[in-house]
Order: sequence, then C-alpha cells, then structure tokens
Amino acid sequence: MIICYSSREISVIGSREEFVALSSMIRNTGGRMASNQTGSPAPYDKLLAAVIVEHVPGQSVKFSVTPDEALQISGDKVKMGILATNVESFAKESPDNHHSHEEYFPGHFYLAPDSFPVVFEFTTGEANRKFSTLQ
Repeated sequence: MIICYSSREISVIGSREEFVALSSMIRNTGGRMASNQTGSPAPYDKLLAAVIVEHVPGQSVKFSVTPDEALQISGDKVKMGILATNVESFAKESPDNHHSHEEYFPGHFYLAPDSFPVVFEFTTGEANRKFSTLQ
C-alpha cells in the first residue's frame, strides 16, 4: 500500500487484498499498517509512512495526518463500520480502473466536517501502474 499526500487530498493506492485488510482493521481492531515509502509520490507532495486506525466514541469519522506523517482514521465504531463496508465493497466489487472518494459535504452522515479528502485507488488501475513496481 502506498499513501500519497498533497495539501488537497490523500490518495491510498493498494491491492484488493490490502483494502480488505484495511477494512477489517477499520471495522474490528484498530491498529497500524505500514505503507511503502519507496519511489516518487508525484504528482503528490510526499509519501506517508502508515495508516493508523483509532476508535473514538461519539466522533464522526475523520481522516487526518499525524505529526509523524501517517494517515490517521478515527471515529465512533458504528460510523467506522460504515466506512469499513465502503472500503470492503470497493475492494471486492469495483473494476480495476475505478477509485472511491471519501470526502465531507454538508450534512454527511458519517464523516466529520474537518476530515481530509481521501481517494482509494487500485495499484492495478491504469493511472497507477507506475506504483505497482514499488510493492
């Protein structure tokens, strides 16, 4: 899995298996998953070191970047379950060239207003074939 950061969005690029594992971590255990930091993040600014999942009771789901440059996903277990279902469905049902946006809009039912925009993409997608050699 590769996590690319820019001031506008974060792109999480991975295989179907990595997204299924991430959805399980979001739904069940929390924890930390290291990411690949080899290669250039272009057109993004930098590569993030990991994804950290934390359950926070009563909080809407929030994507943020930690001081040690990891993607943090935090939120209430019920709302995190919705995100986990979305990530798992993306991993199992979407064609290789698809991607999935998780971005707040007014009235969003599980994302926090201050959540950073995130895009989930497959390494097998046409736009990300260059990253597949990094894994």
